[in-house]
Amino acid sequence: MLEIFEPPSRYRRRYLLANGVLLSAIAFGAGCSPGSPGEELHGTAKLAAGTEDATCVTIQRGTAGAVEDATIWETFPTWSDSTVLLRTGTLAEFGVRHAVLRFDLSPVPAGANVASATLRLEQIFRDTTSSSTINIHRILSPWTESTVTWQSLGNGSDFDPVIAASIQSLPGVGIRTADLTSLTAAWLAGTVPNHGVLLEEAPVLTTSFPSSEEPQVGRRPSLEVCYTTAATCTGTLDDGDACTTDTCDPVLGIVHTPISTDDGDPSTIDTCDPATGAVTHVACPALDPTAATRLIDAVGCIYQGPSAPQTGVTATFDPGTVAVVKGKVATRAGVPISGVQVSVLGHDMEDAESVGRVLTRADGAFELVVRGGQPLTISYEKAGYLPSQRQVSTSWQRWSDAPDVVLIERDPVVTPVALGSATEIQVARGSVQTDESGTRQATLLFPPGTSGTMTVPDPNGPPGAMTTVALPAEVHVRATEYTVGPNGLEAMPGTLPAASAYTYAVELGLDEAVAAGATNVQFNQPVPFYVENFLNFPVGMAVPLGYYDAQQGIWVPSEEGIVLRILDVSGGVASLDVDGDDAADGASALDALGITAEELEQLGALYTAGTSLWRVQVTHFTPWDANWPFGPPDDAFPPPTGSAFANGLPDKTCKATGSIIECESQVLGERLPVSGTPFSLHYQSDRTPGRTDMYRLPIPLTKATVHSKLRRIGVGVSVAGRSFGFAQSCPCAPNQEYVFEWDGKDALGRDVAGRQPVVVDIGYTYEGEYKKPNRSPVVIPGARGREARSVGAAATRSRGTERGRTSRCTGGGRAPWAPGTTTRTRSAA
Repeated sequence: MLEIFEPPSRYRRRYLLANGVLLSAIAFGAGCSPGSPGEELHGTAKLAAGTEDATCVTIQRGTAGAVEDATIWETFPTWSDSTVLLRTGTLAEFGVRHAVLRFDLSPVPAGANVASATLRLEQIFRDTTSSSTINIHRILSPWTESTVTWQSLGNGSDFDPVIAASIQSLPGVGIRTADLTSLTAAWLAGTVPNHGVLLEEAPVLTTSFPSSEEPQVGRRPSLEVCYTTAATCTGTLDDGDACTTDTCDPVLGIVHTPISTDDGDPSTIDTCDPATGAVTHVACPALDPTAATRLIDAVGCIYQGPSAPQTGVTATFDPGTVAVVKGKVATRAGVPISGVQVSVLGHDMEDAESVGRVLTRADGAFELVVRGGQPLTISYEKAGYLPSQRQVSTSWQRWSDAPDVVLIERDPVVTPVALGSATEIQVARGSVQTDESGTRQATLLFPPGTSGTMTVPDPNGPPGAMTTVALPAEVHVRATEYTVGPNGLEAMPGTLPAASAYTYAVELGLDEAVAAGATNVQFNQPVPFYVENFLNFPVGMAVPLGYYDAQQGIWVPSEEGIVLRILDVSGGVASLDVDGDDAADGASALDALGITAEELEQLGALYTAGTSLWRVQVTHFTPWDANWPFGPPDDAFPPPTGSAFANGLPDKTCKATGSIIECESQVLGERLPVSGTPFSLHYQSDRTPGRTDMYRLPIPLTKATVHSKLRRIGVGVSVAGRSFGFAQSCPCAPNQEYVFEWDGKDALGRDVAGRQPVVVDIGYTYEGEYKKPNRSPVVIPGARGREARSVGAAATRSRGTERGRTSRCTGGGRAPWAPGTTTRTRSAA
């Protein structure tokens, strides 16, 4: 069922008095404030779609909320200017001035949908008859009106270089407004901290505005925020999955919440059929307590039987090589996604040796039985979401944890593009994205004469056959960024190579290709792609580029791009610096990069002077990734490995002569013969209920020396299909130890007999550093890293009780490593 939530078609405003504060409500319009004679509203203030009237509140000192503002001066770097005027631009003999403002958003209720946010300033002075642009930037650090200075804000530079909005300083006086909707929404959502904005005038002239010290309240700076509190969504409410409840959340938008399927029994696997909504509880039988538990016996209920959650299995699993992969899938907001199809790349359902597929449950979790001893590419697919893949290493008779995966929906912004006949550049852009790393927007420039093909299933061929067809005359383009917010790494389309940084990745796609089931979209000429240089890489540096090939499950390198800067926009044409010398480059340098005169005109229309951008060229649509080399500090070292674990209990202890006392583990035993038989009864105290020594594992965390740049230590422990985690922030003391204790139960709550392998993964987290591409590993100064980088080690031990042990030894005990296992060390990346 398709439900479209349309906004009201009429403009209406209402006013209400709440606690002595005048509020206004608006249902639809270009913005909450009417345009002024001096200037129309910059940008389009887009209200949240819905039938509820939006409420508007004006945040202004003396009206509602708290406002701080001041001017910082280059010539007077320690002066906190909180006088009656805000000033921008350059004044002879006084240098550059920036105005800074911060609006307290507490009058807007938590969880509100921001419909629009309009900054309003009254221009009262202009030093020339020409106009200039005042760019608005997000400030990156906290400040107060009484103490802020040029020096305290990083000598006037502690702001995001990405332009959040801009206003025109025009001759004469008048009201100037700017659209801060996206930035205000990010502040309210907590995506970025609200440290206010900085006004930077370019080119450098000078403009003045009344500050919040102005005696007349109506002339003071204000931010009018229009918002709704009811659920307001646009799009398809019903996801076609009978196992989800589809609702419209006031903050998250449309949410598909899995229905409850848990019957309260941990030994059952609770599944739901997406087509019918039928819930099935697959019972996993108790394990034999008299024999050591084999993995193949413990997981048979996953793939055997008519109601088994893993379907389409045609392969045969051997007890010696069987393995299990488990993991979880959620949305960006952390809501579990049920009904995601999880499979192994290269194991199609019709194959003779396929391991089949499994659907995620209501908690987003899954278990998939596979053949171990090899790296596998795990595929995740569900209609309405971009697909994803992850590399998982598997071992014989072991459980393996797949990384947590976040599936994202395609960008809601769609742009029609005419192919073949167009005579001008056509622009397609994705949504503006803002997080703790900065603000950016994916932008594609389709050159005149662009056409293309797509590879689709062949309706006349055998199963799996593909054919190439021409793209239609008009296509609908979407650019969906993966790398947004705190869980952007989990949203990536595939596992990144070890030496590549998590930086920026975007899915470029066509609605027509998705509808046709296309596996490839190819263009007849390169299409330039731009995104703001939100991580401050130096101008002139190469942009390493690659794309993800989901058919092979690998990243494929592509032709690199360039970091450039728009120096000036004159006559509607941009002048570019592409080599970092702060001088405009000529036609030969631009021709070498494929930058045309038409492209320069389009850049002049899209961006302002001073904007730094990444530019790459794409010839086909897939997930594209711009990732610089990355790693921990050069002198970083890994955590303890190998023999460092030898302080645990031995696998096989020695027994003292003339007794049944295991000296190392302090186990008392007794053997009584059974008369008339060759058998005897054995007693050992380590089998006594409640004894936990054999379920306890000491794990060394640090050595005698601890690196000064170590930020965090993380420990992961996996046993019997269960995963446990421990983390500690640093500074950390030397020779630290963490003791893990297991309760003897598996992932289905069953008591497990015999010793079980325990995988211990220790990671050291250092502050990551970007390296210059294609050169020696030199750190890039000024570039902001988007992640920390870990080095670590993993080891396998055995834990649990043994029954019927008969081995004896003389002399010292063995090192406590399970036979046939190895320590693996993850190299620094």
